[in-house]
Amino acid sequence: MNTESRDDHADDTPLSPEQMLALMKDQQRSVEGQVAGFVPHILLVWGIVWLAGFLTLWLIDGLQPAFGIPLAVAVPSFIVLLAGGIGLSALFGIRSGRGFRGSSDDTFRGIVYGITWLVGALCIQAFGQALIVNGMDPDLANIYYPTAYVLFTGVMYFVSAALWRAVPMLFLGGWTILVGVVAPYFGYPTHYLVLAVAGGLGLLALAAASYVHLWRLRRAVENAGRCAMAELDPVIHAQARLRITAALATLVADEQISFPRLQELLGMTAGNLSTHLRKLEDAGYVTVEKTFDRRTPVTYLALTKKGRRAFEDYTETLRSVLGETS
Repeated sequence: MNTESRDDHADDTPLSPEQMLALMKDQQRSVEGQVAGFVPHILLVWGIVWLAGFLTLWLIDGLQPAFGIPLAVAVPSFIVLLAGGIGLSALFGIRSGRGFRGSSDDTFRGIVYGITWLVGALCIQAFGQALIVNGMDPDLANIYYPTAYVLFTGVMYFVSAALWRAVPMLFLGGWTILVGVVAPYFGYPTHYLVLAVAGGLGLLALAAASYVHLWRLRRAVENAGRCAMAELDPVIHAQARLRITAALATLVADEQISFPRLQELLGMTAGNLSTHLRKLEDAGYVTVEKTFDRRTPVTYLALTKKGRRAFEDYTETLRSVLGETS
């Protein structure tokens, strides 16, 4: 009880303009990073899938005549790895979206994105079969199929970056397309080795960089300094309420976040968060909607238009105090 009281008092302490602006920016980056926190996990999973999967395909003929994996073993193994990667990616994506309630447009975009993966894969398969019917030899088919799927995957990564504001997916998409374009020049079966090493190790390296980036974002918020200052909107000008407002400001229009998910993103106690949310609600800055998810009570939160405007005004005032123009 005493610990929570001390935390409440510390979070009510205002900071200098420089510190408040830094805290606001760090908190927004931290929330965005945590919401996209599934990306490093997906990168790790697909790095392992690429490395193991394409190495398995390369070993069909890559070390012949000294060693070779039977086709009947290599192909099913590759399919199992792909299925596992898809399943884990879906799981991480679902977990990352927990606690958020978006508009029907968000749902529509997600459904279309998922269907696009299926349609694209089927089209690549159908087009490949058409090429085989028209005389494409087996070695060329072995180059066409993985290359087509890799290039399509890279394009879809770009699309996912746009839909979910996941910057690492931009790098992933670019690297995937680059590897897909370069690998065919090495011919069969060496192109499998290129896909395994360049693609797999590239994904693993990007996963490591993403984990480090996310850790730094969280540390930046935790290490914000303390100092006193007045003059600004007193409702927002306290560490905890600034962090809450900055986090809610990252939501798009018509999007809401559940209380437990916001608590998790901010790393605050339930009592502390409730106290500051009540002050923001009393000021008309936050809407609190109590409803049910099936039979479970759930509370959804969002900034009101007044709250978003107050946050924008607060930001501009801070920048004006600091002499910033943007």
